[in-house]
Amino acid sequence: MLQRLCIFLSILLLFGCSQPLKPLISPQTKQNPVIFRCQQAINHLETMTVHHSGTLIGVKINNTPWLRSNRLLQHFIQHRSLNESNLNSLLVRMSDLASHGLINESKNLPQVKRSRWLTDYKIVDPQRFIQECNAQLSQLLLVNPGQTISWLRQLKQDDDYSDTARVIGLYPLMSIPFRYGVVQEQQQIMQLWSGEADKNWSAYQPSTKTRAYTNDKFPLDSLGLPVLTSLQQNKLLNRYAPTWMIASETAANIPGQPFWHKQQLKVNVKQPVSYNYVSLGIFNDQPVLQLNYLTWFTERPSDGWPDLLAGQHDAVIFRIHLTLNNQIIAYDSIHLCGCWYTLVLEPDQPYIPRTGWFNEPTLVLRSQFSNRMALYLQTDTHLLIAASPAERTVATKVSHYTALPFEQLLSLPLSLPKSKTTDASHSDQRKAVFNKLGYVAGSQRDERWLYWPMGIKSPGTLRRPGDHAINFIGKLHFDDPLILEKLGVGMRKL
Repeated sequence: MLQRLCIFLSILLLFGCSQPLKPLISPQTKQNPVIFRCQQAINHLETMTVHHSGTLIGVKINNTPWLRSNRLLQHFIQHRSLNESNLNSLLVRMSDLASHGLINESKNLPQVKRSRWLTDYKIVDPQRFIQECNAQLSQLLLVNPGQTISWLRQLKQDDDYSDTARVIGLYPLMSIPFRYGVVQEQQQIMQLWSGEADKNWSAYQPSTKTRAYTNDKFPLDSLGLPVLTSLQQNKLLNRYAPTWMIASETAANIPGQPFWHKQQLKVNVKQPVSYNYVSLGIFNDQPVLQLNYLTWFTERPSDGWPDLLAGQHDAVIFRIHLTLNNQIIAYDSIHLCGCWYTLVLEPDQPYIPRTGWFNEPTLVLRSQFSNRMALYLQTDTHLLIAASPAERTVATKVSHYTALPFEQLLSLPLSLPKSKTTDASHSDQRKAVFNKLGYVAGSQRDERWLYWPMGIKSPGTLRRPGDHAINFIGKLHFDDPLILEKLGVGMRKL
């Protein structure tokens, strides 16, 4: 009898654990016709967008399409004391993130399905409808804040490493030669600048001039995070926009603009382009502004056979960590695959490197800081090999790039081949540069067949922000809100 009871309880526990968590909304509330319409419409929209676009922004939460999370918000959920006041701010940010994602993802729906959704739910302004519905649905979770906090803390944490791959790939053993390889590569990169400094560098400068310094004031929500308007974000991004320096004018080394042509993602290099967006982090328990600048290239050309790192498309992100008082803390950079993380600190800035066999060393460059930096990328590899204040640069050729919001890459016009079967319903079809798995299709590298034991999914493949695992040894994500502290960065002397 006791044995049967244990078996029954085990099955019940297993069944219970396998059920997706659901937010706690009372049945009486669901009977409200406005709420019911919102819930049905948002559920329907997410079902369609998952099929066509996947997730382009944030991390989705099962059965709760009106909320999304990211590593910053997960940090507050798991490691901060929550009460009714700051829970409201948390839900507002999760709701805004979900709205931002659904609005962009819905742009890529086939026009017929999008029109039918608007008609079925009598929607006139889809952007406003999504924002208002998500806000209304998220506010329902404040009825019982204790239960909501408990539910949020049970949600699965986002992890872009595969523990299964590490087990199968014998990670504890394989990490030793991998760490040795990382150290050797970083030493080689540190020596590149001395051999390339005297090359003829082409400068790609922002087309906007540096504006006079102003002491921006950002209101804080009850989480202590700044609330920035679009105007404030654009002003910051323009003020600190970098200059990209490349000692080559071949097509593979010109910052370009991705576009779709006959289901193939191409890059237009006729007009240099750089993309940007703002994110948030934490340093010394204070909120930090993160200004992100991305430049896209047609390819990483092969330097001979075999070249496991060569392939179509390449992109580099440069990020500025900024206090709310406009003081630069540090710079860092990755390729859009999450590879070659590089930290840039001032010459005398405190830094405690991570040591030990199971900690990956960090590539650190030193430079004086300036509002606008010049970033020197090696020809073809696009490795960041040096950084310096832009006003000190000497270039043989100067071009100006157009700054565009990163959001544009989430919904590009899809150029379809002209045929008799092409009709108006497909004429305005759109598509993101990222596929449903979050990857840039066609950017896969052969290195993935060798590096998978480190647990990084499809290493070398370009991927969307939020999915960047940046260390082979240990675990670290580019969007970890505490990344600077975890790497041992100290505050520079001001």
